[in-house]
Amino acid sequence: MDKIARWLLIWMVLCGTAYAQPLTGLPQATVPLSGNELCYLVQGGVSKQVLCSSAFPTILPWTSAAAVTAAGTNQGNATALTAQVNVVTTVLAGTGVRLPCTTGIWQPLFNRGANTVLVYPCSGRQIESNGVNVAVGIAANWQQTFYCPTVSQCYVY
Repeated sequence: MDKIARWLLIWMVLCGTAYAQPLTGLPQATVPLSGNELCYLVQGGVSKQVLCSSAFPTILPWTSAAAVTAAGTNQGNATALTAQVNVVTTVLAGTGVRLPCTTGIWQPLFNRGANTVLVYPCSGRQIESNGVNVAVGIAANWQQTFYCPTVSQCYVY
């Protein structure tokens, strides 16, 4: 199972909103169930699973950006993230990205660049207890998930 699929499965299990079952010959990627529950095929390598959740209609489909370039050295000129799932592939030393000004959205961020990427909150917010408008770093070849429940606070998972 690839890292994004694994992250999704772990998140859903921790939140208690889904269950996973072995794939048993389902020919399609999505299977509607009773009520508003949906199932999605998650496949990575030889591993195949079906994830079922009533939360899917509100969190999927996720937008993704597979090749983000970090830029700027402060909150004002850092690259603005426009997708929910972002993979930063180019990171020069001291450059960063800025989280969007949304609330209530899980935002996985993968750093596949050569250096630590600085992640700035939306203007007026703080990440954890680092101070308003202060960046946090994500090391090369690492990932973190950000969640901003309010207009002033974000957390890292």
